[in-house]
Amino acid sequence: MNPEKQPYQGFALCQDMWDSIQVFRSFDPACTAPFVEVLQNGAFEGVFLTGEGSSRIFPAKRAIYEALRQGPGLPVSRRAGIDQRPEKLERLENPEPPQKHSFLPLYTEGATQALEYRLEACAVFGASNSGRTKEVVRLFQTLRQRGHLHLYGITAHGGSPLEELSHRTYVLGCGAEGAVAATKSVMEQALFYQALFGELKAQTIVSEPKAQPLFGAFPKAVGEKRAGIGSVAVGLRKAQRSPETAGEKGVRFGSGTAALREAATMLEHVLSMELDPEVVRKLSQAETLYFAGRNNGVAEELALKTNEITRKKSDFLEGTYAVHGIEEVLNPGDAVVL
Repeated sequence: MNPEKQPYQGFALCQDMWDSIQVFRSFDPACTAPFVEVLQNGAFEGVFLTGEGSSRIFPAKRAIYEALRQGPGLPVSRRAGIDQRPEKLERLENPEPPQKHSFLPLYTEGATQALEYRLEACAVFGASNSGRTKEVVRLFQTLRQRGHLHLYGITAHGGSPLEELSHRTYVLGCGAEGAVAATKSVMEQALFYQALFGELKAQTIVSEPKAQPLFGAFPKAVGEKRAGIGSVAVGLRKAQRSPETAGEKGVRFGSGTAALREAATMLEHVLSMELDPEVVRKLSQAETLYFAGRNNGVAEELALKTNEITRKKSDFLEGTYAVHGIEEVLNPGDAVVL
């Protein structure tokens, strides 16, 4: 699917997907440092991940899936109350290490249904590529009015309503999407959550071996100066906004780790694969395309993208749902992708 070759040349969507390779190569896990400090030190009862469509389905559900695979939740110290503002939690002197059996659960839901929930004891992360998604903005406005002190935004657009409503914001470095269907921004949102929760998992219980973050350890400047994490974060934010640090046009952050570069190579290989024309023909002629699989955001995101990009009817079948009732309405003209 190289955008420089036919038949993909000239399609903004193909270029955006190809740009995801550079997003992996350039992502800096240390961008999560100030958020790690807040979650580590605050007495939260959970972390709530919200957004709409692609900004939530894959990034949030994959984060929860990985967290549950590795243990009961995110290890934390619960040293300070949630009535402390983020900047206070970032600058705690001599913060205590995570305590045994003290874990943060992860939750996700769309921003409209989230209005019905009591989220005052949770750190709330809202992801929106544009920073203007009305449901997310409305939720953050409501929580602000209720006095919530821990609203965190993830957006590709600095100065957006979401950033203005958030107490801390990570501005994506992937650049603007060329197509309506979000791709590279979704990848970076997922990388941000993976780096954030991976680092929290790595700061494990005292006397137990220190786990390794998925993307490798933070740079020494961050890891050795926990008390000064705020100033480090400011430096990262400035570097993130600087076009001089870009490896390629539209990407605004520094080098990633070896693991990310390896993942980028694998992604390039997958995007360059030739598809079996017969498989493509059968799928394109199917009346309805079903994607069945784990509830980790992958199959559900494929179903959404099929609807959004091809305008073909598609649906997500969680787990083994395909053989627990839905098979009664399947017909020979449908296709199920496992």
